Amino acid sequence: MAAIQRASYALSFNLLNCEGHSVLGIFNDKAGQTSTLEIINTSRRNLKLKNLEATAASADKHHFELKFRPGTLNSITAAQITIDEGTAGWRFSKATSPDGCVSFYLLSTKPSVVESGNITSIKLDKLNADSAGGARGTKVELKWKDHTLEYVAEGSGSPVDLVAGNRVKHLDIVNLRGEQYIPLHVGFVGTNQVLNDGTTNRLKLRLTNTLKAGQGDITLTPAEYPIPATDLIFSLENSDKEWTLGSVASIKMHYQDKGQKVDLTPDMQAKPPIWTLSPHSKITLAPGGFVDITIEDIATTQQAGPTNLYLHYRNIPGYWDGDFVSVIEKAPLVYASNGVGIGTNDPKQKLHVAGKMHVNNDLSVGEKITVDKLRVDKDVSVGGGGVFAVDAPGDAGGRLRIDTESKVTVKKLRVDNDVSVGGGIQTLTNGSDTMQAGCIFNRQVHHM
Repeated sequence: MAAIQRASYALSFNLLNCEGHSVLGIFNDKAGQTSTLEIINTSRRNLKLKNLEATAASADKHHFELKFRPGTLNSITAAQITIDEGTAGWRFSKATSPDGCVSFYLLSTKPSVVESGNITSIKLDKLNADSAGGARGTKVELKWKDHTLEYVAEGSGSPVDLVAGNRVKHLDIVNLRGEQYIPLHVGFVGTNQVLNDGTTNRLKLRLTNTLKAGQGDITLTPAEYPIPATDLIFSLENSDKEWTLGSVASIKMHYQDKGQKVDLTPDMQAKPPIWTLSPHSKITLAPGGFVDITIEDIATTQQAGPTNLYLHYRNIPGYWDGDFVSVIEKAPLVYASNGVGIGTNDPKQKLHVAGKMHVNNDLSVGEKITVDKLRVDKDVSVGGGGVFAVDAPGDAGGRLRIDTESKVTVKKLRVDNDVSVGGGIQTLTNGSDTMQAGCIFNRQVHHM
């Protein structure tokens, strides 16, 4: 039993477009795409395709069957799929549908040995997906029958037949009708920065039609339209790697524009998690028109640096499916429209520090500095023609003032220890000199 199981998985395969991806396109014309069918010997032994003594591929005489699910291929162009002229020795049958699926049979008229780990490539022309379902995923299957392949004999042994088997692979069906590049700008309104100290952040992502007046609209279609519904699929990098945001489980995305209702559905089980925007009614973006996506509760403590937000769009009428990448900058400070924030993403001044600030050397302020609490561990120096003053609400004179002539004005003065005075002491109350008003000495005053 174990030997049979290993034999049944002796082969693998890929069906790749010209860019090497497992993608099948939806095209307006009948040309379709050229795909490469790669058949890979994944066993540890060499395999040989047997001579089936046939010149045409059929359900009875074939080495491989390539099988598509119902509704995968365009029913009109499926009959036109052919082997590429550069693929020698292979025959390809017309499409058949014995069980509702669409099958093609492949026969090698020049049987050869496929060495362990090697790939046999067969190019197929004019593949075109059915447009009815729009962009979506599907499966394609490769099958082989008993007595069509065998393991090459080793030493004095005899060849051993490869038992019948099959492999299944995923295919992405994408819309490749209309213009390849969509005139859409995707970028953040305001800052693209988020604080990386665990603070929660909010970003606004804007999608804008960049066409000029009169050049056309971009339409996002709902599910009830006769054409496939538009999907905008957002994802964020998340893992423990330093270039990601870390966990994105608590992030929320919202859409609201002119009362139009959409579903913005999260899928936290996807890897990475995704949010899919699906409109309830047609959304038309005239030239210069836009939609905004609000992204809330972004919190990260990952290393400072860039991370990516991805947007995959599909089924936008008149344009190929495609992708945008927008950069989010993780940083200890934020450049906002109203200033620079350190420890805050909503600065109230040109520079707003929410938390402690440490300055090793000089701190120079051009005009005025306002603080709620000030602690000075060493000297305070007011240079040049500066005035040192402590304000008092509603009192222009303030509580304490040292002017440029070294004159000290104090609203009230209490001294609990000795005071040495080099000259006279004068206090002013209602225009008269006195030693009593506003001045309390608990110890003697020494005149120098």
